[in-house]
Amino acid sequence: MSKGQPHGKSPAKGAVTGKPLVDVGGYSLWLEHVETTDDDGPTGDYYWLMWYDPSGLPTIPMSGVFGPDDLARMVEQLMAFVPR
Repeated sequence: MSKGQPHGKSPAKGAVTGKPLVDVGGYSLWLEHVETTDDDGPTGDYYWLMWYDPSGLPTIPMSGVFGPDDLARMVEQLMAFVPR
């Protein structure tokens, strides 16, 4: 991965932010860049949300991939939901 920042103990890049979105008991949720590897697939900026366990391993084998417009809609909906 050439985009983003490393997180956890791994030097691998990919994190959009320099800290987890959620960190509970060592389990962390990160917004990460997704890099396409299929020459026939879509190109551009894509992201996913991924949970990691305390040792830094993903807790699920895959996650839903979404684009910048999807991310903007997601953030808008979350901001409207946040209890104040």
